[in-house]
Amino acid sequence: MVFKALFIKDLKKFLSGIKLYIFTLLIFPIALSILYGAIYKNQVNPEVKLPKIKVVILNKDKGIYAKKLEMVFKNSRVKSFIDVKYIDNFKSIQAKIEDGSVSAAIIIPENFSDRIDENKKTNIEMIKSPIAGEKTEVVYEIINSYLDVLNNNSAVAKTLKENTNDKKRLEEVMPRLLVRVAKLSTDNYSTTTNFELEKKITARQYYASAMLAFTGFFITLVTASIMTQEIKTGTMSRMMSTTVNYFQLFIEKIVFCFVITIVFICVYVGIRFMLGNNFGGKGFEVFITILFQAFAMTGLASLLMSIFKKTKTMNTICMPFIMLYSAFGGAFYYVDEAAVKFKYMKLTLNYWITDAYNKIALGYSIKSVFVNLSIMFLVGLLGMVIGTVVAIRKSKCYGGI
Repeated sequence: MVFKALFIKDLKKFLSGIKLYIFTLLIFPIALSILYGAIYKNQVNPEVKLPKIKVVILNKDKGIYAKKLEMVFKNSRVKSFIDVKYIDNFKSIQAKIEDGSVSAAIIIPENFSDRIDENKKTNIEMIKSPIAGEKTEVVYEIINSYLDVLNNNSAVAKTLKENTNDKKRLEEVMPRLLVRVAKLSTDNYSTTTNFELEKKITARQYYASAMLAFTGFFITLVTASIMTQEIKTGTMSRMMSTTVNYFQLFIEKIVFCFVITIVFICVYVGIRFMLGNNFGGKGFEVFITILFQAFAMTGLASLLMSIFKKTKTMNTICMPFIMLYSAFGGAFYYVDEAAVKFKYMKLTLNYWITDAYNKIALGYSIKSVFVNLSIMFLVGLLGMVIGTVVAIRKSKCYGGI
């Protein structure tokens, strides 16, 4: 009953300043994350435009399979990095290859489609410019992959026809045994030539996580100040004259800190989600990280309660320290561009908290943030142990346990 009464009293006191806390602990850091995300957008996610590969095609066939190859090159994904033009004579190809105006030329021979229908092996000629380098390799892979499908079909069909007496039955089962090139989707085919990009966090995602780590320290200050205000106003002395001892008051304060920290972080993450910065369905991983961050912040609050007696002194000392600490931790710049990161960054809790949320946003499992969670837990545990030892000593001084 005593614990419940103390908790409700602290909650009412906290809610009396809720407008200020919503602004300083939610609106302000979220606005900063959006601002920094916009400022450092090009630095975090530079727009890389690959030069288009210029290719000419001389189609001597005009059959179904030649047209299918043309459809592949007309696909929007392929067109984004290959610029194809069609030409009607070989002399033009020679001139363009020699002057370097195109990187490669593709020549589809006559009777190309007929040979495929006759189950005969066929080929496509590709001429590469001497100055093109390796950039035409992707064109070669497209042609080679397409030919592999066609020639494999031809080989399978030929083998089946030579070894089957029931021609009618063969015609019935053939579509289920072979890859139907006639149904080959250019959308699906083009994915084989699409570059797989390295997973990378966006600027908005990075700064949303960085500001969440940054804000956690101010939540710690706010909750720790409730204890120092008890000392300043004399409320603690009056409570010590009742059945409440210092240790009981300390336990209630750290539980209150843990609960409030979880609530504010969850609200922050919820707003982040509504603004489009989600974690890709990794709700469980996010919640576990929130719990560990809240535990770390509670441990720090416990430490502050054991050190400071005056709110003003605590804020004067801790606020500049938090700003400097967060700066080293990457709250105000992108870590991959910071030369200082190798020396100082991993010494800050900000780095490990931000890194944990970013890894989850990229789709990594909870195992990938094991080190991050362990560091948060150790920081919280150390703060709790120190705070508890000091609280027990003070409780004895006040005549408690």
